Amino acid sequence: MQLEFQQIKLSDILVHDRHRKEFAEEQKLADSIRSMGQLQPILVAPDLDTPGKFRLICGERRLR
Repeated sequence: MQLEFQQIKLSDILVHDRHRKEFAEEQKLADSIRSMGQLQPILVAPDLDTPGKFRLICGERRLR
């Protein structure tokens, strides 16, 4: 399997309904990203049902 890094629009990322909606330390994480930058990328995969869109696999807190 070959991994590829690319920049995509946030609007092209679809989030499953099964993901959590609230996070206990969301503000703390947002402050950390603002001050230090994002240290880990989020993981997405092409959405097979919607061409040109991606399905979020990992990193929902970082996305929000």
